[in-house]
Amino acid sequence: MNLQFQKVIDGLEHHAGLAEWGCWQDNREEFDEENPPKEFCPYYDENDCGAMLLKDAIELLKEYDIALRMMVYQYCIKDHGEKEFFHRYMSAGETAFKVLGIENGQKVPEDFIWD
Repeated sequence: MNLQFQKVIDGLEHHAGLAEWGCWQDNREEFDEENPPKEFCPYYDENDCGAMLLKDAIELLKEYDIALRMMVYQYCIKDHGEKEFFHRYMSAGETAFKVLGIENGQKVPEDFIWD
């Protein structure tokens, strides 16, 4: 798995309270040697761990979005004078279309890659 992706997922789990141990900047002085923060929160050393986590998450989502759009554009387009989205009912194509909100046979908008 992409290391930045794993860092963001781990950080989101901790900040959302979904992990066994949460990282909260406000109560750092309460931690003792039995609960070392660095072992549990990948953003602990950041000045504002919550803001850095959100910034990284947003950037990563943008990168994954454009990567998925580029793959769909390269592998799932039919061109009959007018480009349209097309997959051959394979789970990867169907899943990508679902994530991107695309219908099979839908016309490709001009700004699909460059919006």
